[in-house]
Amino acid sequence: MASLSVQIPQISYASTAPELSDNTRYDFFSRVVPPDSYQAQAMLDIVTAMGWNYVSTLASEGNYGESGVEAFVQISRESGGVCIAQSLKIPREPKPGEFDKLILRLLETSNARAVIMFANEDDIRRILDTAKT
Repeated sequence: MASLSVQIPQISYASTAPELSDNTRYDFFSRVVPPDSYQAQAMLDIVTAMGWNYVSTLASEGNYGESGVEAFVQISRESGGVCIAQSLKIPREPKPGEFDKLILRLLETSNARAVIMFANEDDIRRILDTAKT
């Protein structure tokens, strides 16, 4: 981060990566949105409130998706009440038929009560469109 070497304060309106919370590395960085770990906790709260104890996860390849699922899995383990059936990843550049394969893999674990997604808008749209057909 360029501001680190010249000590210029930066304020972000969209950066949610949890590692940016490390003040020892990013002491001139601040944000006005919470880190993704808060979203993972909120998702776990919903899963718990619904009484689901067995879920799958699906992430877009990249920092947001992978870090989000990692945070969700970690806090799920710490809470002790939710098991992860399987964790799947949507490739950055999916090949034709990739979303069909992902849906089929998710359906293999029919006992899973929900799919927790940390994905970009395009991936979410494509996975939901595929699931409808």
